[in-house]
Amino acid sequence: MGKKYRIWEREEYEYARAFGFIPEICGYIHRDNKKRRAVLVVPGGGYTIVSPTEAEIVAKKFFKAGYQAFVLTYTTNFLHDMPLMSQPLQDISRAVRILRQRADEWRIEKNRVVLCGFSAGAHLCASLAVHYEEIEDCRNEYKAYSNRPDGVVLASPVISTGECRHSDSMEALLGKHPSEEMMSYMSVEKHITSCTPPSFVWQMSEDEVVSVQNSILYVQGCIEKGVEVAYRLYTGKGHSLSTADRAWEEGEFGKFYTLKQMNMVLEAGKRGEVRIGEEALKISKMVKEWTKPQNHYVYRDEDVKNWTRDVIKWLQKIL
Repeated sequence: MGKKYRIWEREEYEYARAFGFIPEICGYIHRDNKKRRAVLVVPGGGYTIVSPTEAEIVAKKFFKAGYQAFVLTYTTNFLHDMPLMSQPLQDISRAVRILRQRADEWRIEKNRVVLCGFSAGAHLCASLAVHYEEIEDCRNEYKAYSNRPDGVVLASPVISTGECRHSDSMEALLGKHPSEEMMSYMSVEKHITSCTPPSFVWQMSEDEVVSVQNSILYVQGCIEKGVEVAYRLYTGKGHSLSTADRAWEEGEFGKFYTLKQMNMVLEAGKRGEVRIGEEALKISKMVKEWTKPQNHYVYRDEDVKNWTRDVIKWLQKIL
């Protein structure tokens, strides 16, 4: 359990600030011969890191519910000096194609592949949900497999590049002076169509990091286009609360493999290959705070602790 698979060959992956990192998926696969639904978990982190608090702990929750579960460690812009542009979108598109290409080996039901993203990771999931038709793969062996998710779960999602945008995420993704064209392209709510996959969206009403207007815009877009959507707005503070259960509160997040790119960049800094600025050092220290027990949260809406249960019930219906 927890085996890693690279999604790119070294010669086809070109992000210059990777310093040897190559995006990968980590699989939690049942050992029996039964074909199962699959979920690809996509942690947040402001397109700056891939948060370990929303990775293995979430995958194992779905695994226990009977899913073949995977975690995507995608490309991030830790130094905020080289905009990612479409690279993370290429990463998640390739990952979904791989799940379908290896469906027999990993015992996956090809037409029941779901994405579950948090914060900026939810933006990445939602971006694939609206742009999947436009994303081509450079290798013929994957072109025959669809990259369209069969459903998306969006937790505390970054959605818009408008007034309610999460500025740090958009800067890491598009740079400090993005074109109007790219800003529009990455504003997910503008691209929802009747072909957008069914979506389950949830957020805390007093999210202090990402404005709830983001989730509202996405849900409104789905309703207007006739897309099946469920929305849970839980009362209280908090952002991207992972599983929001006892294990999360006590800091039982699992392995921290999603920090691989950050760690490789920091090592490159020690070797003198790149300058690590104060902001990047501050982020690396912040991560240590994120990965401590989260029992300081006091929920005014206890229902948030059951969001995974509600999602699994919803997925049973839509799949």
